Amino acid sequence: MEPIKRRISEKVKDALKALGIADLPESGKVEIPPQEEFGDYSTNAALVCAKIAKANPRELGSKLKDALSHDQTFAKVDVAGPGHVNLFLSHNFLITEIKEALREGDKFGDVKYGNKRRVLVEFVSANPTGPLHIGHGRNAALGDSLTKLLNAAGFSADREYYINDAGKQMEMLGQSVFARYQQILGRDASFPEDGYKGQYIWEVAERLLSTSGRDLSEKDIDEVTRFAIADIMNGIKQDLKDFGVDFEFWQSERDIIARGEVEKALKFLEEKNETYFKDGALWFKAAQRGDEKDRVLIKSDGSRTYIATDIAYHKKKIERGYELLINILGADHHGYVPRLKAAIEALGHNKDNLKAMLIQMVNLLRAGERASMSTRSGEFVTLREIIDEVGKDAARFFYMQRRHDAQLDFDLELAKKQSQENPVYYVQYMHARIASVFRVAGEQGIKTPASWDDVDLSALTLDEERALMLQALRLPELIEEAARDLEPHRLTLYLIELASKFHHYYNHHRIISDDTKLTMARLALVRAVQLATARALSITGVSAPDRM
Repeated sequence: MEPIKRRISEKVKDALKALGIADLPESGKVEIPPQEEFGDYSTNAALVCAKIAKANPRELGSKLKDALSHDQTFAKVDVAGPGHVNLFLSHNFLITEIKEALREGDKFGDVKYGNKRRVLVEFVSANPTGPLHIGHGRNAALGDSLTKLLNAAGFSADREYYINDAGKQMEMLGQSVFARYQQILGRDASFPEDGYKGQYIWEVAERLLSTSGRDLSEKDIDEVTRFAIADIMNGIKQDLKDFGVDFEFWQSERDIIARGEVEKALKFLEEKNETYFKDGALWFKAAQRGDEKDRVLIKSDGSRTYIATDIAYHKKKIERGYELLINILGADHHGYVPRLKAAIEALGHNKDNLKAMLIQMVNLLRAGERASMSTRSGEFVTLREIIDEVGKDAARFFYMQRRHDAQLDFDLELAKKQSQENPVYYVQYMHARIASVFRVAGEQGIKTPASWDDVDLSALTLDEERALMLQALRLPELIEEAARDLEPHRLTLYLIELASKFHHYYNHHRIISDDTKLTMARLALVRAVQLATARALSITGVSAPDRM
């Protein structure tokens, strides 16, 4: 279904053309007003076009009102303030749109905005030095929901996890596990000063002993490291699967290096005169492309820097046919983004095709107290603990309630409550209540039609019914705009508002009654609400239960 707001925008543009104004400037918008009395939608078109038309904004608004009032989409059009045009949708338009939503069924809400543009969303990508913690959970919820949102908006989006399985951190992981392995066997072994100290290292060492036996020595440190990486990655993959996150691709840093992709990328940059040698090191001319300074690619000792491998990695992303690259990173990576954008441009592509989303911290509140986190010391709350304690649905919904760049307080006690205080329970209960209505209807011999096309919806005349129709029908435009702005959190806000309207309606009005016409109309309405609920929940990765 094409979003209502977009269709109204086209009607406004057509009306302006009829008044001799060729197009609506970019600053001209159709928006949802902050208060219901200002209309279902409102446009500032008369204000931004007044100078073009050489007219008073209020007068131009009146002309625009007259032009739009003849359209049966609107029950009323008025002019307010200095020239805002307020638009009220007609009852016939709303019930026609509800029937279209019912025809679309499970696909209601999906739009074609993305035109099948290929997108690669890289997220989580945690170093395999330990299990995922609560911060990674926010990254996972955002990345997966964003990918689902983009696909619902008509893009062709895939998920990718970049496994940082090379470098000094991996060496330290191997040494940490080997030290614990030695200690389990009762041998003297000094633990690395900067080693990973969590309980999970002991557990990896125990599995290493069970798999490889008692005879490993220092010469087997590479084998120990590979085992530790694989073992931890297995745990990460299982946690993500249980969290409802399935990646299309897992990309190993070691594989990129082994395939010679780094050398190919650096040679490409050298041939484009994007690098130079200085003090025995190879430098990238990043400053000329917006970074604060040039960056070392290969150190004087011959070792690679992170950016060297990342340039090769992103070069391959583009070569794989992705037009838009989205990287979801921790807020501490903000300084890394300009050099990566510079690299994209140096590779011959538009640097704006890389979108970096920087996630702020998650504060876990347990009985009102914040839990501390440190992977290296082993003091952190794992994603697995969150899933086990509150469940996947509550965890994902809570993670998605705020913008990714705002700090998030995750209240464990609230997430576990089975009451209307808990927003995910409140929303899921809406879906379950509607399912219950249809079960009761079936028990009373009321058949749900295969098609709602012939059901008369004219009986839906209550203000609460109008509000429910309008909120449900705003899902397509929400999906389009949230995808455009990369803000999947808007879906949770939408769902909470929809649930508020539905529960109020349900508590004050009987859906099934002796009035057959009214009953069928209300069943059609709540089915449309149920479709909108299920679609929005599916994008956030939360289930839509039929019973609670």
